Amino acid sequence: MNRRYEAHLRQVGRWWNVDIPELALYSQGRTLGEAEARAREIIAGALQVPADDICVDLVIPEAADPLRRARQARAELVAAIAAEQQALAEAVHVLVTQLGLSQRDASRMLGIPQEQVSQIDGGHL
Repeated sequence: MNRRYEAHLRQVGRWWNVDIPELALYSQGRTLGEAEARAREIIAGALQVPADDICVDLVIPEAADPLRRARQARAELVAAIAAEQQALAEAVHVLVTQLGLSQRDASRMLGIPQEQVSQIDGGHL
């Protein structure tokens, strides 16, 4: 069972101070990777569970809003790409298989390269 905690970070010189407010724990690391690992270790130690059971969300308070928006935009982009691939596959199937259009004509109709139509169509010419 994974437990998720926020680790609030603040850079002080060459170090990252790590605060886990939910558990009133504190640590530090020289890099973000080290800070995340230390957060996971101290949480696991405090809860007496394996470190692999701990998920840590790194939060830099001064950058929280732009990071949240960037992550949300990325998630939306991934979803849109998946939806596009599904729609293209359906369109290629209808155009090429059901209506008998050539891959070249399907390419023209969809506004994508013929090679992409070929890949979607399973390489059938």
